[in-house]
Amino acid sequence: MTRIDLGTLGICYRLGLTELSLRRNKKVNYSIFRNYGSAIVKLVTCDESEFARICDNKPSKQFAYNSDADELVDKCVAEEVDALPIYYGSILYLLNLQLENKSLKDNLEKSLDLFEKFYKWERDELGFLAVFPTLLGLYQLLGKDGNTKKTRYRGNARHLTKFDTNKVTRASELADLAWNSAWDMLFLMRLSDYNTGEVLRWIGEAPCSIPAALISRDYDPAWLSYATNPLGEILTGGGSTTLPLFESTDDFFDPFHRMDDSQRSYFWNRLKSIKTSSPNRNDDPLVRSARAMSVIHKLEDCLSIDRTIFPV
Repeated sequence: MTRIDLGTLGICYRLGLTELSLRRNKKVNYSIFRNYGSAIVKLVTCDESEFARICDNKPSKQFAYNSDADELVDKCVAEEVDALPIYYGSILYLLNLQLENKSLKDNLEKSLDLFEKFYKWERDELGFLAVFPTLLGLYQLLGKDGNTKKTRYRGNARHLTKFDTNKVTRASELADLAWNSAWDMLFLMRLSDYNTGEVLRWIGEAPCSIPAALISRDYDPAWLSYATNPLGEILTGGGSTTLPLFESTDDFFDPFHRMDDSQRSYFWNRLKSIKTSSPNRNDDPLVRSARAMSVIHKLEDCLSIDRTIFPV
């Protein structure tokens, strides 16, 4: 293998490096971040002969780094995971809601009630309506399984979170499931930021699509992206927001089309009634984020979960 085999690619590794060096209830592991970060930089900046030598031999983990650069590592980590608390908190609440109501079996009315409760908690308590966690709740609570891999809406959604009501019996067991699922969604959102050009908007440039691919062995989070076309929060005339706009590639609630017209009409009307607009939020994003973290810690306290340490 030579570096030419990689082609003319940009390699965005900071998010993966951040995940590797961060644990839910622990601070950043600076040693992991520096060592692996230095190794990656070495690999993508060395000349062809050095690249070949590294690939042909067992690489050493000993690379030079400035041990005084931890402050820069903190800044990098905080920038990469700004949305992680929102995803984690949403999924933790969703999983606990299901754990508390695991006796419900295919009761459409009750499932709609649960989704409404989840949606309103995101909107009113957490203060954020993020696309992927909301879609996950939609599929996990209201989705049904079709006969293809991509139309197994409920099964794929629950597989993404690794949530099994037969194995998970205590709320305290949900934290790691929510944390890992939040990371999957964070990678998907970053991929979307490149494909939509949002990353250019961050630096004040006109947005345009940047072709990007997520290199992962995990099919589940990719499925959530394939099954929907999330377009972000809908901004109404008054500046308020509603349920994140999405287009499903199939009837996630009725993949075999067994509902009659009146049942389908009732479902959509009820779902639309849930998607009420939220109050206009003009407060500072940092204030909103701090308030959201406080809400998440309160939820963890209620579930007897040790508090998550969020990089700031």
